[in-house]
Amino acid sequence: MFVRQFLVAGLAHSSYLLGGGSNFDRGDFGPMTFPELLRVNPWVVIVPLAAALSGFLFWLERTGCNRYLRP
Repeated sequence: MFVRQFLVAGLAHSSYLLGGGSNFDRGDFGPMTFPELLRVNPWVVIVPLAAALSGFLFWLERTGCNRYLRP
């Protein structure tokens, strides 16, 4: 069992080296964060998300969903 895993790992490593040795330079993926995708200041995304999270947690408190967490 261990020998088979060792052989598969060796084959994967050798194919990685034959393929160029690096996956970090494979293309430009463009904007990767929501502020970059929306082309806005990061705070324009952070503030509404923080408000939504606070509202959701407040709603959980009001509905009594936390009664399952208390002993």
